[in-house]
Amino acid sequence: VNSVSGTEMIPDNAIMAAVLISALPLLVIYLFAQRFLLEGISMGAVKE
Repeated sequence: VNSVSGTEMIPDNAIMAAVLISALPLLVIYLFAQRFLLEGISMGAVKE
């Protein structure tokens, strides 16, 4: 991250806030889709 920022010093709390904001949508999507992912995995593992 520091190599991208160049010579400017960005405060660590601003970097952590940006990471949290960018990761939050993925976490919400995963929590919503987890039910469907587990159903698909378990359906594929059942032998008939």
